[in-house]
Amino acid sequence: MEQGEITKEEYDQWRYKYPELDTSGHWAKVPSQAVSNMLMEELAKIEKEEKKTSKQKKKKA
Repeated sequence: MEQGEITKEEYDQWRYKYPELDTSGHWAKVPSQAVSNMLMEELAKIEKEEKKTSKQKKKKA
């Protein structure tokens, strides 16, 4: 609206009905909390293993 691309009325219509009238097409799917928790647990395991491997390499050197 500030750039003159839409009118105040168009802005208000969009604002009150967002996201129904959103035409940007930039939608993102968000994983469920359960999936997110599972991924974080696996990432923590991987990081733990990497730290363990890194320590073992330092001891051998």
